[in-house]
Amino acid sequence: ANERPSAFLRERDGIRAEEAARGMKTSALRFQSSDMHTMDGEPCLRVEANTQRALADFASVLERRSMRSYEADIRLPEAFLMDHAIHGSVRVQGEWQPGRRVDRIYLDPEVIPADWTPALTLTSIDIETNPFGAEIYAISLHTRSFSGQVDQRVLLWLPLEAAFDSAGGARQALAESWQLETFESEAELLSRWVEVMNELDPDLITGWNVAGFDFERISDRLDHHHIPFRIGRSGDACSFFPAEPGKPPTVVIPGRQVLDGMRIARSGPQRFPDHSLETVAQEVLGRGKTIDTEGRREKLEKIETMYRSEPMDLCRYC
Repeated sequence: ANERPSAFLRERDGIRAEEAARGMKTSALRFQSSDMHTMDGEPCLRVEANTQRALADFASVLERRSMRSYEADIRLPEAFLMDHAIHGSVRVQGEWQPGRRVDRIYLDPEVIPADWTPALTLTSIDIETNPFGAEIYAISLHTRSFSGQVDQRVLLWLPLEAAFDSAGGARQALAESWQLETFESEAELLSRWVEVMNELDPDLITGWNVAGFDFERISDRLDHHHIPFRIGRSGDACSFFPAEPGKPPTVVIPGRQVLDGMRIARSGPQRFPDHSLETVAQEVLGRGKTIDTEGRREKLEKIETMYRSEPMDLCRYC
């Protein structure tokens, strides 16, 4: 609660800097001594502001008056981590109260570095849609917990015309070490998906182009059916932000982290002929998915055919 945005300036510029601050129409700045020095050994003063914007404005004023500031561009969260030598795990201690969807809510805690390796639960999701991407046919979930337990399941919206034995399909899925749940509508499928995600309670959610495709479609269809997008660890709804120039699509899920496999592959050192899931899977794993077609159109047609006539094959593909 006592942390404020801060920067440093040379001690010899202190009087001029305070005069410059008095001429600003901004929130109060506080100057104090520090044990920091510039790289050439000059002692520094620490200046604190009420907001990051006020600090940035002050740094601009100093620059116009030929005075240099240091670390004014570092945001408060990053500055806190640097000041407290936090480079990985942390220990949180202090007063706390029980939360609704989390174990503890701390009130003004002390945060210090710790030597700890978290045991995380990871869920990978994949969706299959109709050829136009307007409706979701199936959602697969593969979860591996920190204890090594694996949960594999497919949620399937059955086509009305499909002559499909749901009970028999579920038994067959179990024999192949995965679970099958079927639904009579897309809305039922999506409602159950929200329930399952909260039951699985993963720390990490991943998938191939999961931010740019899967979550975009899921968010859109949840909104279409007026189903709250709540799969996080708070009562707040999740948010999907479409891509903008220079910014990739983003999914915000309170208490969970989304890792897009395609984005990771693109930023990694290994190079691939292209970044389709089939290409990267063949390069890394030596195998791909169960549909082997040359083009996207043929793949979409094959998915539609499986959905209408061989739903179990679509589940295995998903």
